[in-house]
Amino acid sequence: MKRAAILLPGQVRTYSQAYGDFMNFLVNPNKAEWEIDIFLAFQKFTYSCNEKNSGSPHLFAINENDVVSKFNPTKFKIYTIPDDLFRDDYLKIENKIFLPKEYPLVFGNLFGNERQFYPFIYNGVMAQHYGWKQALSLLTGETTYDIVVKTRFDVVPTAPVYFSKIEASIVSHCDYRNGQYKMDDLIFMSGQENMIKIMKIYDSLIVDGLMPPGRPGMQQVTFPENLLFYYIDEVLKLKTRRIGNAKYYR
Repeated sequence: MKRAAILLPGQVRTYSQAYGDFMNFLVNPNKAEWEIDIFLAFQKFTYSCNEKNSGSPHLFAINENDVVSKFNPTKFKIYTIPDDLFRDDYLKIENKIFLPKEYPLVFGNLFGNERQFYPFIYNGVMAQHYGWKQALSLLTGETTYDIVVKTRFDVVPTAPVYFSKIEASIVSHCDYRNGQYKMDDLIFMSGQENMIKIMKIYDSLIVDGLMPPGRPGMQQVTFPENLLFYYIDEVLKLKTRRIGNAKYYR
């Protein structure tokens, strides 16, 4: 029997509402033919998706036991954002950021009153990619997976995804937006070797300095979707294929 790993990193947000479709569209269509392991790496607090551009989004405590009991993961970890590390790493990419004016610079929880920063980069790019790194750290030991899936607690496919149709050499993805980006960063999957490389995007783009300079133009704005496609297409030289749609539970 083939093996698949499903990684759910980041904030849990509306996990309880999305759980039914997570099972119906990712797990249940494949469990007869695949051995599936679920890995959770989530933050201790969560906030609304609509608040992530704010310098001080309203945080909600979560029921950690409920999250774990619902998904019954093979492994899980609960982590916090390391502000000291993020301050240092933000400075490495500060001069490469380009965002539209609706993403303002603010004085906030990263640098206090010392300097301005973009909360969207902190919350929408760095925190997300750091969460992927935390999820990847759970894939240890001797188990090898034919397919590794990265999804989110609050996003699901709109139709069943059959792992038997996924090519291990290609990055397959389900997108929420219809063509706004070349690839969304919500749900994607590939063979384990490819996914290990992709999930190291934080270290590659931020720590190692491979993030491209942003500039005017839709594909050059410093959005996580653009950075992910750049990393997969230009750095890793992998092919991508859209296999379906995704939807949010907000």
